[in-house]
Amino acid sequence: YTGRTQPPRLPQKYVLHVGTNADYKNIPLLLSVFSTLRRDNPSLILVKVGAPWTREQNTLIHTLQIESSIMYLGYIPRHFLPYVYTHARCLIFPSLIEGFGLPVLEAMSCGCPVAISDSTSLREIGGEHATLIDLTNPARGIARIQQILSRRSVYSQSRKISRMRAMYFSQTVQISKLYSVYTYIAKKQLPI
Repeated sequence: YTGRTQPPRLPQKYVLHVGTNADYKNIPLLLSVFSTLRRDNPSLILVKVGAPWTREQNTLIHTLQIESSIMYLGYIPRHFLPYVYTHARCLIFPSLIEGFGLPVLEAMSCGCPVAISDSTSLREIGGEHATLIDLTNPARGIARIQQILSRRSVYSQSRKISRMRAMYFSQTVQISKLYSVYTYIAKKQLPI
């Protein structure tokens, strides 16, 4: 994608990954999950925003025979990210470790359902509202993503729940919580 004034043209039905391709991002699992999802959704596309695939990742893409099912957008202007998140059926983010996982929160704030690894700090962000992917046995997470892709009611409910969960991290809510902590400390006369 090279445009700067128009949002990228996106496929009708796609799952999304946003970010780098560092080893801890667990791109092999992302590609494997996507390959499995395609079996029941042959028109499904994986849209990738961010760093280009590594040589090893390109080899895996070729091995899984999913080259024609991937749209690589590269780095896009930040003001187009909400558009990309909003139209995605699901963000798949199976990192092995994460500091915070901003793309997960960005996706949820746009109403994009998220599928995240169950063994990282991402769980704290997604809470029980995210689809969890067991890193050693992803079948249950894949089945849940399939429901999001195939059942309109599940997709709609997941979008609504994602937005509600993202509100938990809003600046107003966080300031209110911080104020409550300081009020508690002041009442107890605890040292800060």
